Amino acid sequence: MEINREMNKKILLVYPHNFLERKMGVDSRFYGLITYFKTRNIEVDLFALKNFVSSWDKQDLQEKGLIDELFFYDFAEGRRQGKRKGKKWPLRFLKQKVSGDVKFAELPDYAFDGMKKKFLQILAAKQYDFVIISYVYWAGLIEPRPAKNCRIILDLSDFTTLNLFDMTAGKIDTGVLLGEEIRRVNLFDDVLCISAEEQWFFSQFAKNPYYYYIPFFLKKGSLDKKNPKNDKDKYESKDKDKNKKYDLLFVGSDNPFNKEGIDWFLKEVFPLLSAPLNILVVGKVTAHVREQGYETGNSGSTGNKNVKCIPFAADLGDVYRQTKIALCPLLGGTGIKIKVIEALAYELPVVTTPKGVTGFPSKAGNGCLVADTPQEFADQVSRLLSDGNFYNEQSRQARQYFREHFEESRVYKQLDHIFLSPGEIRRSREKGE
Repeated sequence: MEINREMNKKILLVYPHNFLERKMGVDSRFYGLITYFKTRNIEVDLFALKNFVSSWDKQDLQEKGLIDELFFYDFAEGRRQGKRKGKKWPLRFLKQKVSGDVKFAELPDYAFDGMKKKFLQILAAKQYDFVIISYVYWAGLIEPRPAKNCRIILDLSDFTTLNLFDMTAGKIDTGVLLGEEIRRVNLFDDVLCISAEEQWFFSQFAKNPYYYYIPFFLKKGSLDKKNPKNDKDKYESKDKDKNKKYDLLFVGSDNPFNKEGIDWFLKEVFPLLSAPLNILVVGKVTAHVREQGYETGNSGSTGNKNVKCIPFAADLGDVYRQTKIALCPLLGGTGIKIKVIEALAYELPVVTTPKGVTGFPSKAGNGCLVADTPQEFADQVSRLLSDGNFYNEQSRQARQYFREHFEESRVYKQLDHIFLSPGEIRRSREKGE
């Protein structure tokens, strides 16, 4: 199909967070998507939330040229209005204690009346070709369906019911929440899925949308602040990376899955590793690591093992380039693990639990070594550090798998196929293209 790159189309993106903060993996996903839109001369307006999670600098956001027009809704005011009407919405449910047998009897709905009114005002003022909504929490914005000639797309970055199940140790009404999530997904014309498993699952039950597998993507070397390299065609043996500063790396925000995962690794796995190792922890999860006394110099159970924390790395690429092995010891969570894809982009072998390859089209031959128990996890780390040939083969697989599935130019081609005019999309489907 011939693609018109001078589309000059318009997109309204409903995303609650400031993606420039890059506090979470999903921020990086939307930063990549918005960057793609601008390379295709697509105008992007953002409808976001104040008093929710992010802080905002409107001028900084627009000066970067990624957002054309920025709209806000006050989330705190929406909750106050809802409370006056007798409604209850948990804002930071991750921090709330589970009480009783059921934590969530229904799927949270954050499409407050005031936000919906603002959303419809935005749609009335400009003709958009696409509306993209992140998270099914805001699916209520399109009920009833706005009378606009545009395609309404859901970006499915998380399996919400499964996430809540993991967060509350199963204390949800699974059937009710899952049924409601499927109903909300079915409201959309198209769904962009970050996970191959979630694409398969929802396509079986919510038959209305058309589904696309759009994983997280990067240009090789794009995390480097200075002098990014993009040597696609040459593979250099690592020779066990003798000059690297850190043996192990964990990158994570302060979400509960990262906290649980780093706890499990430092308590259950790290003591099984006999050699003295340097481990670097990067991101907001470092506050938890320090609070628990794991960092070197504190009185944690890691003893004399060298655990270093960096809350923020200005040059994340440099962090990966100084590391031998990436870790993803997560025990919960859905979607796809962006920290794993970033590591593959730097040809780092990854030692992970099964959760680390969630969302991948294939679970083996991808540079990731999957372990179910602490001893298996420790054994995989030890083998990578002691066997240079094995390390180099895993590094080669990481590089190849990244190029085949997550390299920017490859995913851009998939996005080009999606963001045509609605008429072209329908004709494309009818022709089976």
